[in-house]
Amino acid sequence: FAYDCAPCDGDDLKLTIDIEWQRAAERALEANGLPGAAVLIDPRTGAIRALASYPSFDLNDFTPPRSNTVADYIKDERHPLVNRAIQGLYPQASCIKPAIGFAVYDALALEKDFTIDGVGRIVIGTGKYGVKLDHGGAGSGDNLTLTDALSISSNSFFWQLALRVEDNSIERWCRLVGYGEKTGIDLPGEASGLIPSADWKRSRPGKHLNRWDRQWRPGDTCDTAIGLGFWQVTPLQAALLASVVANGGTVVRPHIVETSRTPEPIRVLSLRQDVLELTRQGLYNCVNGSPRGSRFATGYKAFHGVKRLPARINVEG
Repeated sequence: FAYDCAPCDGDDLKLTIDIEWQRAAERALEANGLPGAAVLIDPRTGAIRALASYPSFDLNDFTPPRSNTVADYIKDERHPLVNRAIQGLYPQASCIKPAIGFAVYDALALEKDFTIDGVGRIVIGTGKYGVKLDHGGAGSGDNLTLTDALSISSNSFFWQLALRVEDNSIERWCRLVGYGEKTGIDLPGEASGLIPSADWKRSRPGKHLNRWDRQWRPGDTCDTAIGLGFWQVTPLQAALLASVVANGGTVVRPHIVETSRTPEPIRVLSLRQDVLELTRQGLYNCVNGSPRGSRFATGYKAFHGVKRLPARINVEG
């Protein structure tokens, strides 16, 4: 088709992106050189201030006449055409721990001064089916509170915490804070992710899977409690959990197009205020507290200089 018309202005599109934050995120990812993503969200409104994925691509390469660069993008094993921030699916590791705390403290009505001996190793089962889970000394300690456990990212604490719950409280709470479903961000191609559960494992497809493969075991619970195993989470979903902690329980609707009216939140949760404060203090200590905090134990560059963002951000890969 051919059109002959005078040029005219199109509609304006204003984004929520802060160009300085966006550039900083892109530079950090590029300097690291490994595939990754970064998300910065305003916990009050859901406005996305930075959304970066690496490696990326130059949109001009898709303008005719196209070069071989487009084919190179498609062949690249690092998948630069995938927007990892909303399409990449990963086990988010310790970022899930605040949600586990909310779930178990609510399900068991635990007091805020509840403690667990965060031994570095626990044993599940006996005989040839027994499994030793070892976290080492970095995440261990006597009489750990929830704040202590988050401060040092104690796997042992959250293993033992999750094993106390026999119903689906963990799955339910993880779904409430935004996992396992699309956030509804105004971008195409968002992935839903996966929350591991006994029902999911029992019904997952695969003719090669036998009854033992479909059985949910205590080891699965422990993996789930520290964000490993079968988890599939987008970086945006992980950022959404951080925003829930920051704003006190509102699951905001992430959006990248600026509008005159803030989108309605996905849901508002009834968080226990005492558990919320324990969680916030633990995450603050994690990046600003004692030398046992994860900031000091890992060397993640993103920890340094963080003051009040209750999120663990790893730009190291």
